[in-house]
Amino acid sequence: MIAEDDESSFVLLNVILTGKYEVIRAISEDDIVPHLQRYMPEALLVDTDMPGFTDETVEEIKKVSKDIPIIGISDNTLDFIRNKEIGSVLDEYISKPINIKILMEILENHLKEK
Repeated sequence: MIAEDDESSFVLLNVILTGKYEVIRAISEDDIVPHLQRYMPEALLVDTDMPGFTDETVEEIKKVSKDIPIIGISDNTLDFIRNKEIGSVLDEYISKPINIKILMEILENHLKEK
């Protein structure tokens, strides 16, 4: 599942992942937990810059699906360093512009563990 409010970022991720994975989109922070409950995805890619996304959001996600790997995506790696609460509860994070090879390795490693 991709939680991304920016259309162009979602389109890029969708193009990268479609064909290998089934993609589900959550457009806002409020959509994440209901989509998790409904679709039970194997991994979550989330734009940590999305309005309303906090470490409390991650706690709610883990209540619904404690084993789901959460991979944060941000425009700036320094965001993860500055916001230690979010950075500390994510399983992985990657900065934009997204390195496709690294993203695929991260996903494959986490999905292999399941």
